[in-house]
Amino acid sequence: MIPFIAGRLGGSLAVLLVMSFVIYGLIGLMPGDPIDEMIAANPDLTSADVARLKALHGLDQPLLERYGNWLAAAAGGDFGYSRIHAKPVLDVLLPHLWNTTLLMTLVIVLSLAIIVFSISLEWLPAGGMETVGDGGFLDRASYMVLPVLVLTLNTVGGYTRFIRASMIQTLRQDFIRTARAKGMSEVRLLLGHALRNALLPLVTVVALSFGSLFSGALITETMFAWLGIGKMIFDSVLGNDFNLALVGLLFATLMTLLGNILADAAYTWIDPRISLDAGVKAR
Repeated sequence: MIPFIAGRLGGSLAVLLVMSFVIYGLIGLMPGDPIDEMIAANPDLTSADVARLKALHGLDQPLLERYGNWLAAAAGGDFGYSRIHAKPVLDVLLPHLWNTTLLMTLVIVLSLAIIVFSISLEWLPAGGMETVGDGGFLDRASYMVLPVLVLTLNTVGGYTRFIRASMIQTLRQDFIRTARAKGMSEVRLLLGHALRNALLPLVTVVALSFGSLFSGALITETMFAWLGIGKMIFDSVLGNDFNLALVGLLFATLMTLLGNILADAAYTWIDPRISLDAGVKAR
């Protein structure tokens, strides 16, 4: 298990390196830069001021050289400065990450459990994260109900479809008919045998959606004014905040890679016949 995970982590690091170059290049090719935004906000800036500012931020250098400088700084834990928030990138990222994690954790749980809500919309706030002057647990929970419900309904259908199709296929297998012939109860048959084997496709789907879950839900977060990763990335792209957008997108890539590693590890727990080193063992 340890050599397998170490190998996968090494491969994930290589993917992150490639993705950092691709994302940095795409952002660098976007029209305009942070200095152009400053010029638009302050028409009194002279061409000499512009040249000095671009040199200060390294924007006068070729794209590859700028990427190399960013990568070297990132390797030391310095991911740059957010122009919009006037803070280091990590100081902006971590609070938004917590908000998204809190929201998406409930979405995953409710989607997998297939819980149906029955609420009156008039009892809940239409948007925001907390009541000014309150900010207690119950107050914040009331603001989470609508966005969590929206995202749950958006994902529960896909999860239900996959688990249903997998259960139908599993119930047709020979070992299910054998277990029934031996007199096994339906509850034990469904939960102990059929469901466990049917979970493999669902694990794959959840793993593939891991990155998108932690990269935030842009439309929902914008609609309900929830300050999560999705809205943070969107605002940083619109505001030419390159460092913040780059780190946010790389984090989403990292979550996708980790989701796949966790899914591979979960396969061996769900189905002991699966070996990470040798595929599927013979019965």
